Amino acid sequence: MLIISYLSVILLSHLPSFASPIKRANNQLIVSTRDGKCLSPIGGAAAVSAGQIGNGTPLIAMDCTAAAGWDISPGSGSVILTGTGFAMDAGIPGNNGLLKV
Repeated sequence: MLIISYLSVILLSHLPSFASPIKRANNQLIVSTRDGKCLSPIGGAAAVSAGQIGNGTPLIAMDCTAAAGWDISPGSGSVILTGTGFAMDAGIPGNNGLLKV
């Protein structure tokens, strides 16, 4: 019994080296399966490039060719508008409010 406990401790101490890190997905489009449109701030990628995005900018469904990308970090749950410091704000759950950055 003592040997099994010792082996368990050795194996558990090495588990982090076997785990692969969760990778961040950069500049990803968020595409609706219902209509094939992409979630983007009003004005799309052009508005992001022109610096026209600010706190409270509404998000809309738009053609994916003009939509802005998102940096998605599964480990933290953050969804950041690519090239900015703005995160997606889903609001208070159940309030049926608009999505915004």
